[in-house]
Amino acid sequence: MTPPGAITGTSCRSTCTACPKRDGLTQAALGSWMLVPSLHQLGPQTAIEEIVEAYKAGVTLKSLCVQTRRSYACLRRELVAREVEIRGPGLALETGSVLPSAKLNPEARRCLEEELIAGHRHAQLARRYGVSRERVRQIAKRIGTPTGRQLQVRDIDRRQAKAVKRREEAQERRNAKKEAFYAPWREMWAAGMPVKEMAARLGLSVGSIGVRTVGLRKQYPEWFPRRASGPKRG
Repeated sequence: MTPPGAITGTSCRSTCTACPKRDGLTQAALGSWMLVPSLHQLGPQTAIEEIVEAYKAGVTLKSLCVQTRRSYACLRRELVAREVEIRGPGLALETGSVLPSAKLNPEARRCLEEELIAGHRHAQLARRYGVSRERVRQIAKRIGTPTGRQLQVRDIDRRQAKAVKRREEAQERRNAKKEAFYAPWREMWAAGMPVKEMAARLGLSVGSIGVRTVGLRKQYPEWFPRRASGPKRG
């Protein structure tokens, strides 16, 4: 079955082993295939250096796979090993278009390296500078900055530390609020005021005062120390 947009019509009379017409490639693939006159010479025996140059010239990785009879993963691995910028899917270049540079200009490269040293995430930098995350990873490896995984672990540790700090601060606020609420109780207890009089002033029952003081004594022994003769009930 011929793929959508494939070139159809008369059969190809080309003698090359990887003619786009014979392989049923799309018009966009044919356009990238014809960017450089020597590209039709590519075949299974083509040296990897020539394949790299063809890719830099604008031929899509899929077209190169068809022409050289090599797997996508194999070619991509070879390109990455040679620090070639991998174009995203569907970015075939039109015939006659200006080929984009696979490298950052020196000023952008310097800024990118500074942000890598500062600890920015690779995905963010890739979007900001219009390059792939793989290219950012290559630059990070060259200058010796942390990998994307290490940055991810770092961010997780930071978030966990912030969460612990928020919980501790919330607990401190609750403790301060509780201490302010029970300050009058502590003053009356320290002055030896009978529980019945405390209940009257606080608008609570005698039993409620007893239960709360006993419970708070377990958590804060210094707040309601035991009286020598026990709490007076009036």
